[in-house]
Amino acid sequence: MKKVPVSSIIPGCAVWYECYSDKGDLLLTPGTVVTQRHLEQLRQRNIFDLYVLVPSHRENLPPEGPAPSTAPKAQSPNEPGPPAETPAVPDHTRRPAEQTADEGEPLPPLAVEYERLRLEQLERLLQAPAARQLDLSIRRGRQLDRPVGVSLQGSVHQTSPFARTAAYKAEVQNLYHDMRDTLRDFMDTLLRGNKVDIAPVRKSVEQILQLFIEDPDIVLSLTRLKSPGEDYLFGHMLNTCAISISIAASAGYNREQVLTIGIGALLHDLGMPLVPREIREKTTRLTAREFSEIQKHPVMGILVLEKIRHLPDAVRYMLYQSHERENGSGYPQRRSSRLIHRYAKIIQIADVFEALASPRRHRAAYTPFESMEMLIRMTQRGLLSHHFAKAFLAYASLFPVGSIVELSDHRLGRVIRGNPTMFHRPLVSIVQTNAGKVLHETEIYQLDLAYDESIAIIRALPPDFIRGVDILHGF
Repeated sequence: MKKVPVSSIIPGCAVWYECYSDKGDLLLTPGTVVTQRHLEQLRQRNIFDLYVLVPSHRENLPPEGPAPSTAPKAQSPNEPGPPAETPAVPDHTRRPAEQTADEGEPLPPLAVEYERLRLEQLERLLQAPAARQLDLSIRRGRQLDRPVGVSLQGSVHQTSPFARTAAYKAEVQNLYHDMRDTLRDFMDTLLRGNKVDIAPVRKSVEQILQLFIEDPDIVLSLTRLKSPGEDYLFGHMLNTCAISISIAASAGYNREQVLTIGIGALLHDLGMPLVPREIREKTTRLTAREFSEIQKHPVMGILVLEKIRHLPDAVRYMLYQSHERENGSGYPQRRSSRLIHRYAKIIQIADVFEALASPRRHRAAYTPFESMEMLIRMTQRGLLSHHFAKAFLAYASLFPVGSIVELSDHRLGRVIRGNPTMFHRPLVSIVQTNAGKVLHETEIYQLDLAYDESIAIIRALPPDFIRGVDILHGF
């Protein structure tokens, strides 16, 4: 931002860049010819300085001097201007040497068509045929988004902690990292403008689904694995997929429906790399303009989907509506409950929980308990689906699987299974004695709080509270 005194502006010149007040209000748009009336209105509003948004790269900068006389008609600062198309900084303009050690690999360079796409304003993106077709379908009636046939939940079986060997746990973690790498490669190819087949993504979701069927408790614990830097996006998408699968199964959907929901969840933030890096990584409150850029990513995501072959139709609804809210306060279309696809409602729950439980540049991660508590509050405020929040709670418990908790006798336990009827009394593995001794895998034992009412959880602790133990210690 460049600060410019209003007194230095010469009437009759056109504005080349967006001009804001010190509060972040857009006052002048590119192409507006400044008149004496503009200047008087600014002074009447006690605005004596403008903050000019100048692109941080030198390409596409206008020549020095005033604009051509063919500029559009002047516009009052009190009236909304036409959509401005401020050039965004492409992700690939940042050189490898400028990356910090914890950032991981950068997102791939974007295809030229996507560079153009990210410059469009939200209102224009919503007029794209793909978006208009989805809007029309939503208005005409709900799609087939209710559970049908045999529920996947009936195929799920529990694995005893004694059956999980060290080699099995290592294999599961390696599988997680392989799936994250597959997703990164898939998005790399797609964002370079190439057509791709859904097969690699489908295979990854099938792997998560099969793991959930064979060992549902370990799936949510894997979402405690967090990815640094740019890899955060891929890890977030993968974790959202795993959580969405658990919610969908708990809600009674059949295997093919759960698979489709998993695919949508894995791709739900597909449009996020098209949001300028400096906005995605900002650590302070977003301005109205910056939040508008964030609101574009679901629409850009469904436009990118057109490059994917053999994509289930319902995935488009999930990407489009994964950031809507039950009370109509979400984006991009502010749809309320009746006009939101149920599959998207599942992803909303998973996306919010995973984001809260993950560390960000501007804050530490909330504990799983705090994340669940905040999710429940959002449900009570009418933001998220009560039905699917309850389904998630039945699977994960109030103290989500993987949590470290302190018991009333001061032993520490790791939650390894939820209780669908008593959310506050899960099955735990005792991993530390009340004397502070961390138990070896061979010494760990289980305590079902549903059957021992003399013991209760008195507080939730961060997942890394016990130093030097693996996230699957106790499973």
